[in-house]
Amino acid sequence: MRIIAADDEQIALEQLVKAIEKAAPEAELVSFNDPSEILEYARENTFDAAFLDIEMPGVDGIFIGNELKRRNPELSINTIIEIDAERRKIQAQVDSLRA
Repeated sequence: MRIIAADDEQIALEQLVKAIEKAAPEAELVSFNDPSEILEYARENTFDAAFLDIEMPGVDGIFIGNELKRRNPELSINTIIEIDAERRKIQAQVDSLRA
């Protein structure tokens, strides 16, 4: 099984990779920190599943997932929401109001 994983936040990507490796140790895993590289990689490579962060700069995970699914209808797409990132954004907004 070939899997791709993508998240623009390095720590989140590392956690995702560890979780996938634990769940599917036999899988061939390729990870991306830059969402623009995913579609380029997909032009020349095939894979069975994709784990995509929804919120990434430039091209988001929804667009990428739709494009990958259009190219390969059998592909399993899994989207990820970074809850901690949202909490950090909210906390930063609260902190700026306090200043």
